[in-house]
Amino acid sequence: PARLDDVVAVPEEAVVTTATLYGHSVLGRPLVAIKIAGPAPASGQRDAVLFMGVAQGGEHLQMVDRLPATLAAGVVDADATRAGVARDLPGVREFLARGGVIYAVPLVNPDGEAARTYVNANGVNLNRDWEAQTQPEISGLVDFLAEELQDANLRLVVDYHIGIPRLLYPRADSAQPLPFADFAEHMRFHDTLPTSIRKPPISLYDSIRDIYDASDRCDAPSDCHFSPRCDSDWNCGCLHNDEWEGGRCVMEPVDAVAIERHGLSNDYFYETYGAAAFVYEADTTADATNVEDHAIWWDRNLQYLATGALESSVEAEDLTIAPTQRLDVPRGLAR
Repeated sequence: PARLDDVVAVPEEAVVTTATLYGHSVLGRPLVAIKIAGPAPASGQRDAVLFMGVAQGGEHLQMVDRLPATLAAGVVDADATRAGVARDLPGVREFLARGGVIYAVPLVNPDGEAARTYVNANGVNLNRDWEAQTQPEISGLVDFLAEELQDANLRLVVDYHIGIPRLLYPRADSAQPLPFADFAEHMRFHDTLPTSIRKPPISLYDSIRDIYDASDRCDAPSDCHFSPRCDSDWNCGCLHNDEWEGGRCVMEPVDAVAIERHGLSNDYFYETYGAAAFVYEADTTADATNVEDHAIWWDRNLQYLATGALESSVEAEDLTIAPTQRLDVPRGLAR
């Protein structure tokens, strides 16, 4: 949006929406976080959630821009619904009424978005920087949240990306599994996804070979172990360092099943705050402008966080994993 006012909704009574400048990008562009807060609870910590977008330039989803205003208002505007009728979000209002806080950072990487580059102005992939925190876009957000969350309990984080549609839970690129209780909690949030935007919650550690190596659309050598940075035609072109060795792309570890990526946001928020945390890899056809279904997902998530249960109005068919989508149990849990 050209102006911050285009994002921040006029809050209802007792719901306060504020925008905070938490730093500047490498090239000096403002880094802004939006906070939607209900009345402070009389005692105890608030519950908090966070969603982010455009950590990697070119992965802009219009619905992420509109979600802050939608959630602050507690209703999906009629122009954003399929039926043309405004849709109430009672779970959002319940969460805020109980003192909950929603944080939104729709544009994590403004330099990359302006230049249409995957990385920031220093050439760094920001979704590999959460562990080292070397870049101002990530370190500034980490510091802001550390201050904000002193009196809040971060329960859920969704980092919106665009890629091969999937939902990555923490340690999904690692041989180290989630404890079963934490894995089950992540799956509860997955199960509230509306059907039209549901993504398989996969473990890349177990299934990256199936996803990439089994593709019949790849023109690269058969022993090239693909990365999400393959191009749109599924050619694995060593886009990271342009090195080949015996016909093998070596931009990632040569054994696809041994891939471990470090510094992802979902790992950071799970390890630091104990939050359920996802990297949501969107499909532009289903997700890009779909404010309604993403608002429904957040409504169900916040209802669950506020009350510990989902209302019976949630459609039964929306609470089952589609039969064509495989649920991979993290390595070690199946034993």
